[in-house]
Amino acid sequence: MARSSADMPKAPLVAVPIGEDEFVVDAQTAADGLGLPVDVFWEELKRGLVFSVVERGEGEDAGRTRLTLRYRSKSWSVIRHHDAA
Repeated sequence: MARSSADMPKAPLVAVPIGEDEFVVDAQTAADGLGLPVDVFWEELKRGLVFSVVERGEGEDAGRTRLTLRYRSKSWSVIRHHDAA
């Protein structure tokens, strides 16, 4: 990851862990993060216009996973700290 953990903004707890390296984000929360109504979020997701990038931390960011959702010029990220389950 390009930025250090000190540079990363703090996000509210919105991810539910389902395994060691996996978590789930509620569709309403993701839609809100992108500024979309949830029905539009689902439509655009199905059309392939909402997509995600998952990054696993290395070095000083080890133990963190960042999920970034992108839609057109908007993006929204959530970071899971594995030790915080």
